[in-house]
Amino acid sequence: MNPIPRPPAPPDVIRETPVVVAVCGPEGCGKSWLIRSILPRLTVAGIKTAVIKRERRPLDPSGPDRYSTPFRQAGASAVGVFDGELSMVVQRRRITEQHLIAQFQDAGLILLEGFDRSFWPKLELVRSGYSSGPSCDLSTVLALVTDLSLPHCDVPQLPFDCQAVADFLLHYYYREIGVNVMESSSVNKTVSVPEGVLRAALITVSDSIYAGTSPNTTAPAASEQLTKAGFELVSTSLLPRDRAMLSAELTRLADSRLADLVVTMGGTGCSLYDCTPEATADVTERALPGVCEALRRTLADLSDGAMLDRSTSGMRKQAVLVNLPGAPEQALPCLERLLPGLKTTVEAIRQDG
Repeated sequence: MNPIPRPPAPPDVIRETPVVVAVCGPEGCGKSWLIRSILPRLTVAGIKTAVIKRERRPLDPSGPDRYSTPFRQAGASAVGVFDGELSMVVQRRRITEQHLIAQFQDAGLILLEGFDRSFWPKLELVRSGYSSGPSCDLSTVLALVTDLSLPHCDVPQLPFDCQAVADFLLHYYYREIGVNVMESSSVNKTVSVPEGVLRAALITVSDSIYAGTSPNTTAPAASEQLTKAGFELVSTSLLPRDRAMLSAELTRLADSRLADLVVTMGGTGCSLYDCTPEATADVTERALPGVCEALRRTLADLSDGAMLDRSTSGMRKQAVLVNLPGAPEQALPCLERLLPGLKTTVEAIRQDG
């Protein structure tokens, strides 16, 4: 099969940041093999591609590296090694994929391996013997790569074939660099909202849950509360305490009209890395201070630390954005207390809009 020629992007719409796509699926299903197999085709097409892989097990920075190990053992907090062309930095610090993406700004395309519960646009592998259907949030899935028949999934399906996947990625990449992202991306497109249907999205904000080292015990119960209150749950995502990533996800959910109500859980405290209120304020167009007042009245009955809660709430477009604490013993009672008023607010906004 001949490679797809790389068309020039119009000068006034050239994308200044890389296109990012996550390749997701169960452990052992072939994510690494697929990425390695499509890289040569992307290279032939002229697309500079970087790969970011999340390792579930802790990395050993003092492994077989003879350059950094002696300095680290002597007490260096970080070591950089380069020869003019290749470079390597070895250090221990809190990091997310967003920090690594920022290091690869000269790449046209960045492929993430894993990140199933993140908000990144995804190719999800659904393979016989590993899974029977998609597990990612379908609102973020570009296409399913599968060897199964999945008739009830309203998402493009690709065969488990490296050329088919590479061709799909090429077309997606060209579309992303050629027009406005919010207009072209299938995960950012504006959706029509059926009359009478109230849609909710739930975002868990936690470094440890995002890293897979802690269970997500709050989200399932919160999802059930939203459903019982009459909301259709259209998105459940998981993010670390990263301000830029959270702002981007809030913007996606609001600007696409995917959700009428967006509830975040976690990242509202006074820790150095807690940034959910700041990320929400970054994208909020109108404040809803009464929601926060009701929230903290409820928290005051649950904990003496209510005065330390920094949750905020507001509106972007027609979506209501609400912050909740992350602990289930606080988040769930607060959500139960707020839901009747939030539902009334959302219904009024829908009628007015």
